[in-house]
Amino acid sequence: MPPTPWSSCCGQALAADSDADRATVVVHADASALVALEGSALTEEGFALSSEALRRSCCDCRLQIVAHDNDGEAIGMGRVSRSVSRWLVRQLRARDQGCVFPGCNRKRYLQSHHVWHWTKGGPTDLDNLCLLCGYHHYLVHEGGWEMKIGKAEPPPVFYRPNGLVFEPAPEPLCDDIFSRFLWDVEPEAPDTS
Repeated sequence: MPPTPWSSCCGQALAADSDADRATVVVHADASALVALEGSALTEEGFALSSEALRRSCCDCRLQIVAHDNDGEAIGMGRVSRSVSRWLVRQLRARDQGCVFPGCNRKRYLQSHHVWHWTKGGPTDLDNLCLLCGYHHYLVHEGGWEMKIGKAEPPPVFYRPNGLVFEPAPEPLCDDIFSRFLWDVEPEAPDTS
């Protein structure tokens, strides 16, 4: 299910909360669900997440690793960390100026996206990050879309699920505006025969 504008607003409000634990959602997942394209994860409340929804959530998050033994008992817990630092997000905002998806004009409530996901060895640096709105972040992770970004091609290239490059087209003209362009065309005379 794609994110709603409310989820973006709530996410921003919770991110600014001084009590970080109040805004923490705990997800239990096998390592294969985070790294591979298989498996699923569960929230503490029992809601299931697909492996792609889990990776989208982990693109820029407060993450804490909990190690479990073979019986499922927690045996160790790592520090809570944020994948993309605040200073790096400021650099992203200055560079991207909004959602980088072609034709999208959203400038607020954006999410940092790892082009090459950190669970697969992708670095958390400016060359591997971009800003996406919640909907386009969903498309890239769970909608089958792909994107590539490189130094040789500054704007990212987006690929539809069928593998074709996405090239936005201008909005179609409304009928009343289109008819204004045809003002010099003679109207058809009614057939009186």
